[in-house]
Amino acid sequence: MTLPILPRCKTPSGAAYVERGSGEPLLLLHGVGMRAQAWQPQLEALSSAARVIALDLPGHGASNALSGTPDLRNFVSWFAGVVDELALDRFSLIGHSMGALIAAGYAVTYPERLTRLALFNAVYKRDHAARCAVQARAAEILRGHFDRNAPLSRWFAPNEQESPAYQSVQQFLHAVDKSGYAAAYQAFAEGDSVYADDFAHITCPALFLTGADDQNSTPQMATQMAKATPQGRAIIINGHRHMVNLTAPLQVNGILLDWLKASCENNNMSTVFDARALRDAFGAFLTGVTVVTSTDQQGKPLGFTANSFSSVSLEPPLLSVCLAKTASSYPVFSQTTHFAVNILGEEQKALSNTFARPSEDRFAGVNWQLSENGSPILKDTAAWFDCSVYQRIEAGDHLLLLGEVKAFNNSGKTGLGYARGAYFTPAQTENRLLEHTLGSTQIALVAERDGQLLLLPDNKNGWQLPALVKTQMQTAQQLPQRFAEHLGVAVQMGLLYSLYDDTQSGQQHIVYRANLGQGAVNNGKWFAINNLPLTAINSSAERDILKRYTQESRLGNFGIYLGDQHQGQVHTVTA
Repeated sequence: MTLPILPRCKTPSGAAYVERGSGEPLLLLHGVGMRAQAWQPQLEALSSAARVIALDLPGHGASNALSGTPDLRNFVSWFAGVVDELALDRFSLIGHSMGALIAAGYAVTYPERLTRLALFNAVYKRDHAARCAVQARAAEILRGHFDRNAPLSRWFAPNEQESPAYQSVQQFLHAVDKSGYAAAYQAFAEGDSVYADDFAHITCPALFLTGADDQNSTPQMATQMAKATPQGRAIIINGHRHMVNLTAPLQVNGILLDWLKASCENNNMSTVFDARALRDAFGAFLTGVTVVTSTDQQGKPLGFTANSFSSVSLEPPLLSVCLAKTASSYPVFSQTTHFAVNILGEEQKALSNTFARPSEDRFAGVNWQLSENGSPILKDTAAWFDCSVYQRIEAGDHLLLLGEVKAFNNSGKTGLGYARGAYFTPAQTENRLLEHTLGSTQIALVAERDGQLLLLPDNKNGWQLPALVKTQMQTAQQLPQRFAEHLGVAVQMGLLYSLYDDTQSGQQHIVYRANLGQGAVNNGKWFAINNLPLTAINSSAERDILKRYTQESRLGNFGIYLGDQHQGQVHTVTA
């Protein structure tokens, strides 16, 4: 028995990773000779509570190797770059063995970035005999004398040699790239003291876990690290050695789930306004992602990523954005007479990252054009607003720009979301929900075009929402095409609007908002939103849906109904 092959994503720099779940980010770093699959039990268990990202170290799995002869600091720098590529702000971090050394170095160097830290089977200030032994092994490996089975006798007890964990680890060792292994092992051999004297800089809660029988990453080391860390705690797993996350997965997963839960439930109000803590509290508010653009006096385009965007007024049409006074583009935006706000779609994470990072020319390779007002408008966004500056307000360490909307466009695409330092994509999340519904499910649309809704005739001389039955074998990605074939026009699926069970028929109903393309429909009739034939809607559930849609569309604030055909609750969200 072996652990399964896991499909990977790659960052632009070539770091491979496996991602599972959603929520607050949790990153996993494996040890020398391993790969992301070494975290399989944790990927399965922790993805119910977090967005889990397991990385392949450089030269391992599918990740590109580091150049030259990298030391531990180079590996820490590599990891810091990957974090930036993933656009993570605050996150939790778990490292095993070599991964623990990297995680500790990152925690020391960037303490403000971590919510919590866990180091598994980590080495710390080896004694003279242990240091000589590991350095001797590193020298042998560097000379090409690589015994792929040698680590197994240190990592596993004799009675574990027939276990699935042993077999999987053996396969990982036999598959690892020799040069990648040698480079990582050299850094591992020399890395136990690189950051050891700086553990007092680790400010987040830290967990140090190892096996009681691990002779190289000893319980004494775990205890010493916990004492050196302000919020450190050591846990020793009896009867296990170095690969404790694989040999004791249920015990380890239980500890980690409690670790995540305890940290997440620590919601005490701060009495001291630490800037970083306050920013993290602000980050609990779910927002969209925008790119704010303008031009300097020479006509050069400038832009920055911002989630501090808000609609302000309909008459006159006003919106607001905030810009840090420390931003490189502050001098231009503090003097400009015009700017544009581009609301990014959920497929535009890369564009957000481009405008969030330092660059000589953020517009290189970006598809854009100038508006009539002279501001850059990015292509394929969810919406854009072309504005003239209405008012500037000095607001502490930020500049608040009030813009009067001169032109706008709404593509109907779903916007990219952002919360707790990480992106989220509402439509993709709802698609995953849809794909896990059991049995037959009726999918209906509140289908709008130009202020009208399309209704289809039912079999009782009345009207009903356009609907299809989704079987368990069909995917969410197939629904727009199926509805397009059914209705005869293009269909752009929007966000979830209603999810309810029919207690009489036992069927589940899922209703989406949707925009329909131009052209004649195959069937049905268009009705103005404010003049719907509610008395001719025979389904009481659909009648209630249309009444609610009429009310909510006036202000553009839409909710999601959860319940059955008779009673439930509307959870309000912003369109």
